[in-house]
Amino acid sequence: MRGSRFTGGIVRVSAWVVAIALLSVSVGSAAHDEPLTRGSPADLRSAGRMGAISRGSDDLPRPWSAVLPVGADLSDVVIDPVRPRAYVADRTNARVLTVDLGSAALGPSVSVGQEPVALAIDPAGKTLYVAHAGDQFVAAVNLTTLLIARFLPTTFFASDIVAPTADTLVVTVRDDARSGTNPYLLNASDGTVQQALPGGPNPGDLVYGNTIAVLSPNRQQMFLGSLSDGFVRKYVRLANDTWDWATAFGLPGTSRDLAVSPAGTYVYVAELVATGFEGLVILTAADLAYAGLIGNDRCVQAVDVFDASVVASHCTVTVTGWNAAGQSTGSVPASDLIEHMRISPEGRTIVVVSGSGASQNIELLATTEIWFFGPSGSTRNPRPEFSGQLRPLVFPLAEVTATIVVDQAAIPVTYDGGTGFVRGTPSADLADGDHNVSVLAWRSGEVLATSTWPLTVDTNPPALTLDPVPLQVDVPTVTISGEAIDPFLAGVNVSGVPVTVNANGHFSTVVPLPVPGPYTIPVVARDTAGNVASGEVTVEFVPPEVWFLHPAKHFRIRVPYGWTAEGNTTVGGADVDVLLEGAGRSVFVAGEPASVRGTAAEAHGLAQTTLDDLSALPNFRIVEPLADLTISGHPAARAAFRTMPTGIEVHQILVVLVSGEWQFAWAIVATMAASDLPDAASLADATIQSFHVLPNGSSPVLSVIVIGGIVAVIAFATAALVLFTRRRRKRPPATEAPPESAPPTAERPGL
Repeated sequence: MRGSRFTGGIVRVSAWVVAIALLSVSVGSAAHDEPLTRGSPADLRSAGRMGAISRGSDDLPRPWSAVLPVGADLSDVVIDPVRPRAYVADRTNARVLTVDLGSAALGPSVSVGQEPVALAIDPAGKTLYVAHAGDQFVAAVNLTTLLIARFLPTTFFASDIVAPTADTLVVTVRDDARSGTNPYLLNASDGTVQQALPGGPNPGDLVYGNTIAVLSPNRQQMFLGSLSDGFVRKYVRLANDTWDWATAFGLPGTSRDLAVSPAGTYVYVAELVATGFEGLVILTAADLAYAGLIGNDRCVQAVDVFDASVVASHCTVTVTGWNAAGQSTGSVPASDLIEHMRISPEGRTIVVVSGSGASQNIELLATTEIWFFGPSGSTRNPRPEFSGQLRPLVFPLAEVTATIVVDQAAIPVTYDGGTGFVRGTPSADLADGDHNVSVLAWRSGEVLATSTWPLTVDTNPPALTLDPVPLQVDVPTVTISGEAIDPFLAGVNVSGVPVTVNANGHFSTVVPLPVPGPYTIPVVARDTAGNVASGEVTVEFVPPEVWFLHPAKHFRIRVPYGWTAEGNTTVGGADVDVLLEGAGRSVFVAGEPASVRGTAAEAHGLAQTTLDDLSALPNFRIVEPLADLTISGHPAARAAFRTMPTGIEVHQILVVLVSGEWQFAWAIVATMAASDLPDAASLADATIQSFHVLPNGSSPVLSVIVIGGIVAVIAFATAALVLFTRRRRKRPPATEAPPESAPPTAERPGL
């Protein structure tokens, strides 16, 4: 923003008023083009997570997931109905893996044939049957000893297997070429074929492609889902334990998994589809009639049921729960894409195969998700309120309760069975240091899930020390340094700006001092718990004084810090003795010989005449009336007025000073944007008060620094020139100055 300028001489119409008008236009025009940008202190915000939901973030444990690394093609999962175990077919390594659901660990493995792809357990939970895609036999494993009891030879490779009774098995045939086959009913003792199941209502109907099989809870119905042709087939068990084809339903996509509701009412089909149905398809078990959808995804990879709830993976890394009304009950994340999953009989754990190809692992997911709201990390509150929310996927909230344990001791809690929210506060202050906090979800006296996270109580602020600085500096910067010591230091701000702190807690930064004057610089150190240590540094910026000396016009005036000074220059054609400029503001001095005795009345009269002539400027108004004052021991008169030449209001200060000993009068004019007040006016008045009339007859010998060569850009004049006297008096050129005069210079005292 450029400052207004007042140019001219006191005794001539061709001096003062035009300069004032020109400076008014300059400030008004430039205000649109060069806006002054003002900074603001930086805002320090806590990096803590207090009050925020954290769901398995990278720096906190995911308590509902236990990953058991395998790194193989894992092709099927079954849950032991008697023991807390799951069995996973490892197709890559020709074995069956056992998973201890109590300890969340892998147990002993059982070596079987090549490419085991399907598993089934007999109704009594005594035998695990393993069907293969690389060997033509079914292996029967004793679940008490985990040893192979017998091999059941077949004439085909298998796709899937179920065990409807203690004495029979149904095995679907692997048909990668989709040439057409039939499922077989086998004797569970020796593998002899007891029936080739029909593929449809007509003799000779075949089942094309690979299929998956599932039994109803009473084992009286069986459903086959095709991985190839989209048909879901229903079979019913006859009195002699053979099977009869009942009906079929055609899907627009292919089946990826099947599950039957506990009451045997519905069949849930995990479908992969390009068009048509979207979501988990619901069919009636009685006649395979379409009964609706759950969700809206075109891909569902795995599905299982527990009581009235359904859990499914929609070809993602999460398992989502749905209640009987089709409403989502939440979701639990795994670490990778989910291909297979089965829920444990008591509903506490979902056994998941995650990953793809030959890089799959086993994961155990708790069916009850615990969201904790903290606090976590660190806190300065020694008795914080802990809170969280239980989100059971398969259990009603009313059947679930919660406890909060801090360092293995339960604390008083309140639990809302309608929302699942749990809150608790320790009955006594926690000591400073590390603590372990756990939220436990319970049902019928058994733990469903546990979420544990660390918490550090820190009630001590950082130890902040500041290095001393000088009381005064003569340069526009000061270095602020010190140390902030805290094991959980979050950061240090100096004057609102974050600074770098090294490993030893030391920091150092340079703070700008843009204008002369006193400064109080705040220093704040914070730790991660929110404890604050504060300090401050006081310093005053006192730059060396720079004076502009004009012996020919008998004065000197101090140049504000950072401003430029140009002597014997012109503004819009009007002569001025010196023009001071800086920060979008200006001060000029114009002096002329005058027939004055040096009285206040003379100064007042000359100033009033100037104001009268300036009243023609656009929107001219006086804001501070003419008042007498003394400057440098000489009478003077001061007024402040405003104009608005270009839509931007300009504030100007006019001072007229007279000297009887020199028979001289000076006009001093300061110009600034009205929006710059009050700082700009204070600086202007201080500069005007520094005006000093040189003693008459003196010829000062000074060491000086000349400031020159800076030419200001002046806007076009908008007002007529005003004379203090009605007769133009020609100023002699600088080369014709009296012998006692010297050219104007800028000086530093003491140089």
